[in-house]
Amino acid sequence: MLFIQEHMERIHSALTFALYEVSVNPEVQLNIIEEINRTMKHTDDDKIPLEHLHSMKYLDQVVLETLRKYPVSGLMSTKCTESYKTDQLEIEEGMDVLLPILSIHHDPHHYPRPDSFDPQRFAACSLNDGSQVPLMAQQIQDIGGNYGVTILKVTLALLVRDYRLQRCRQTPESPVSMNQQTSICLKPVSCIPVQISSRSPEKGFFPHIVNRSG
Repeated sequence: MLFIQEHMERIHSALTFALYEVSVNPEVQLNIIEEINRTMKHTDDDKIPLEHLHSMKYLDQVVLETLRKYPVSGLMSTKCTESYKTDQLEIEEGMDVLLPILSIHHDPHHYPRPDSFDPQRFAACSLNDGSQVPLMAQQIQDIGGNYGVTILKVTLALLVRDYRLQRCRQTPESPVSMNQQTSICLKPVSCIPVQISSRSPEKGFFPHIVNRSG
């Protein structure tokens, strides 16, 4: 129970940002739908089996790109295992080091067009075989490892499968304003309204869904 409570706030924040990006990037939403259809075409079950969920590679990329653009931990603590020296910097072996994850994830040298939400940048990575970028591995751990990833993928897959998420008049422009003053966990400053409508006409239409922070 303590494990769940410890990671739930970060999972909630990551899910909020993922739903926002899916709503304002229709091509990403279309790619998720196509992957779900490909994966589920040989089953009559309305549910998404766990093994099918794990095989959804593009959904992995969406999760990684969400954690890249909106890292759940702004800082990462590590220990230097080998002395390192440049003209402007010297780090001795055994020294504790704090890495500014948010700055690294938005450095165009590492991630071209860092303000763009582009899951394809992680096309060569996988959440199943551990081949994600080392710094992203820490982000995965910070949302509870496989537990957090599964919650994100299940929620995204079920929502996008059954509902169409779109920008509405109240939806903020990207990038979403974030507040780092009260927590190392990045959270939306305010509500993020998006429009949601059923992909099945008989299920009706919802004016908007609001993800609230806190």
